[in-house]
Amino acid sequence: MRRSVPARVKRQVLFFALLAVILGASAQSFLYRYYLVLMPGLTLDLSKIVTVEEGIKDSAGKFLLTSVSSQPATPISLIYAAFSPATDIVPKSQEIPPGIDMERYLRIMKNLMEESQMIAQAVALKRLGYSVKMEAQVKVEDLLPGSPAKDKVMAGDIILAVDAKRVRTAQEAIDIIQDRKVGQDVMLTLVREGRVITTRVATIPRREDRMKAAIGVLISPYIKYEFPVKIKMDALDIRGSSAGIMFCLEVLDQLTARDLTKGHVIAGTGTLDIDGRVGPIAGVRQKVKAAERAGAEYFLVPRQNSAEAREAGARIKIVPIGSLDDALKFLDEIPGRKTRGDGESM
Repeated sequence: MRRSVPARVKRQVLFFALLAVILGASAQSFLYRYYLVLMPGLTLDLSKIVTVEEGIKDSAGKFLLTSVSSQPATPISLIYAAFSPATDIVPKSQEIPPGIDMERYLRIMKNLMEESQMIAQAVALKRLGYSVKMEAQVKVEDLLPGSPAKDKVMAGDIILAVDAKRVRTAQEAIDIIQDRKVGQDVMLTLVREGRVITTRVATIPRREDRMKAAIGVLISPYIKYEFPVKIKMDALDIRGSSAGIMFCLEVLDQLTARDLTKGHVIAGTGTLDIDGRVGPIAGVRQKVKAAERAGAEYFLVPRQNSAEAREAGARIKIVPIGSLDDALKFLDEIPGRKTRGDGESM
């Protein structure tokens, strides 16, 4: 979870920004290369980008997806950021893992968005009693520089097992590897282009904790689904996994007779897992401000981010949630405006 940048850091960056103006192009190139400015991004009406086969799109209110705008830093943008409470200045390495170029990073974030959409659909359909077939796997997204898995593991590989133990989540794979001593080999069972292969990889110290073992591979959950209802989602150029809960609510809204919005404009953010739990995200202050600018009355936020959200929200009611159940309970309890009609609660 991203933390707010202290005022001291902003003053330091302001100093360097002013210095950059004086020193010219070389300093500007340095800022552009190593720092990012994070600002409130787009808000999207989810009914415009989510279409459920045989769904209903006549809610009196709307659910909004919120985002963060990320720009390479320049002296002018840094000066602006130093005086804007809704803008953060962060090292590029805080957003993009070292050694991962922008193209690969954007591809990873796009994959995370697609995965969050699949999970949102599965959770919504299961909630409504549909049968959803799914198979959880672990996918290799990329290799970090200096990875001992180079030439042994490739992006796109599916990890079936680590040391002959079947893994279905990224965390299961990480836990097995971290249980080994640094320098010890692990055996990976992989699926590559339909073929099952095995390979041994020596472990190295983790970058964050050198006492724990790693293999220098970026992995993510990969879940194969078969849905009984056709659902189309288009998040445009927005990437990442933080919109899962809002995608899920929009699918539910289109598939139920009851208007979940009750005529309100409701924004929000939060990852969603297959069990309906809502997880923390980054960029809370930027997303709250984006929601306010779009006229939202309520902002659904993971409990872990609620304090930061309240600090940022001046004209919007912050609603902490820990699960889909929490979100639906809140929606059931808010006073209604004009809606498309009553229905059964879920």
